[in-house]
Amino acid sequence: MRNNQILTLNKGSSIAQDTGCSQCMRKPLCMAHTLEDNSLHAFSALVNHARPVKRKQALFRAGDRFDRLYFVRAGLFKSYRLHEDGALHVTGFHLPGEMMGLDNMNNGVHSEYLEALDTGSVCELPLAAIEKLARVDGALVMQLMRTVSAEVSREKDMMYLLGKMGAKQKLANFLIDLSDRSYTSGLHRNKIHFGMTRADIANHLGMAVETISRILQGLRDQGILTINHRDIELTHRDLLESIAKHGSIMPIPHRDRASA
Repeated sequence: MRNNQILTLNKGSSIAQDTGCSQCMRKPLCMAHTLEDNSLHAFSALVNHARPVKRKQALFRAGDRFDRLYFVRAGLFKSYRLHEDGALHVTGFHLPGEMMGLDNMNNGVHSEYLEALDTGSVCELPLAAIEKLARVDGALVMQLMRTVSAEVSREKDMMYLLGKMGAKQKLANFLIDLSDRSYTSGLHRNKIHFGMTRADIANHLGMAVETISRILQGLRDQGILTINHRDIELTHRDLLESIAKHGSIMPIPHRDRASA
């Protein structure tokens, strides 16, 4: 697998047409599936549906006004920051059904950039609409806040864990997390079809590209995963989970036959 290759998480799919939430093929992945009919209708009426996005197109840049939330309808997106010294830091990747654009909600101005890694589409919820939602359905606003809270909590938990791990454990956790989120997005649980370069992954995890390649090769040699061009299959997910949790493959406890 070459360092500069790009992979999509929704290969073979076409961009959804502009339909409301009730008919959307992504509804099972979105917070919309948690809403009752009346709330769903109110929510759908305030959302801008299926805005098409081209590869490498930026949805917003640092300094832009924070005026809406985004839901991935199709495609894959990355968020990143540019620091004063010019260094770029990839802060996250976003899959279908996930919410984006939560980087600096309290200040009203974005501190990050959000860019499409392939052709896709997004749904937009203007912040001004949330006030309308509160008047129409307070329970719906609470569900939106729970969705926001869950996404922020997931990102913080992952940042905390990655900051305390060695290189192999970091990559194992990244692969497990991406596998689980891909499955939630409607794909196979143990098959990952990347949409980012190894350079993006390395930047996100604070590692060198060469280290990513070396660890992947080692995991392949151990039979823990297989790599086929742009696809990775977790052939022994239990072993990868052991590395993700402990930093190495833990031996299976021996059971004495006499005590069995």
